[in-house]
Amino acid sequence: MPAILGILPLALFMMTPPDALAVNGALFGMAVMGLISAYADYFNVVQVLRQTKPGERVQFFGDDTYAVK
Repeated sequence: MPAILGILPLALFMMTPPDALAVNGALFGMAVMGLISAYADYFNVVQVLRQTKPGERVQFFGDDTYAVK
């Protein structure tokens, strides 16, 4: 799951003391990039779930997505 790359540094960021500025800066930057980079994947999943009817199956082929009855 791509969000792990954002959640793990965020958890470490919250555990480090506030005076560790360099470590906190790096961890926060990695957390933000890890959480944002997965946005497109989650957006595609939400769109597929909204646009397919109950009982249809979804098939991915290359860059295309098909709904099969």
